[in-house]
Amino acid sequence: MNTIHDIFTDASPEVLALLRDRPDYWEFILTSLLLDDILLRGRDKLACLDEGIATTPCEYLPDLEKCMERAVVQMEDFKRLTGSIDPVLKRLMLAWGSAGAASDPVRIHDACALFASIVDGLVKWETQCRSLRYHDEYKPLFAPFGGLAPSLFKAIEALPCKLRDIVETSKRNPDHSCLTKSR
Repeated sequence: MNTIHDIFTDASPEVLALLRDRPDYWEFILTSLLLDDILLRGRDKLACLDEGIATTPCEYLPDLEKCMERAVVQMEDFKRLTGSIDPVLKRLMLAWGSAGAASDPVRIHDACALFASIVDGLVKWETQCRSLRYHDEYKPLFAPFGGLAPSLFKAIEALPCKLRDIVETSKRNPDHSCLTKSR
């Protein structure tokens, strides 16, 4: 029987069963469950922002110079957010183990927590963008920001679905699986 690390004390019964029984492909199912939870909270935060429930004080940008400075900062912040995804995916793949190496549920949890940080960063970035106030003539500077955070969020949302699809395909066609059975 597998021991369950304290980090999973408050986990759902489904997660606890996965960790205890470790069926084939458990690490990919665990990842999808953890990410689903993270993304649900992120979707809720974005919805609160859309509904005007979550707000932040406005930041008034009085002139072109301030608008340009802020636009550059916003783009740099978004670039950092997008740039963080690949390293987090690499950590996740390492946590899944490789040929001959066992998967590590704590490292999977930690990698998913890094995705939570990215999702929180996207919500914060979107909140900051919506808090900006400026003269109408400067709108073209900020027009490219519209929809960036929700688009990136949607791309991240695809990950747990893809993982479940791959697991299901691998279960149906084990001889042609792109996954190695769990260790």
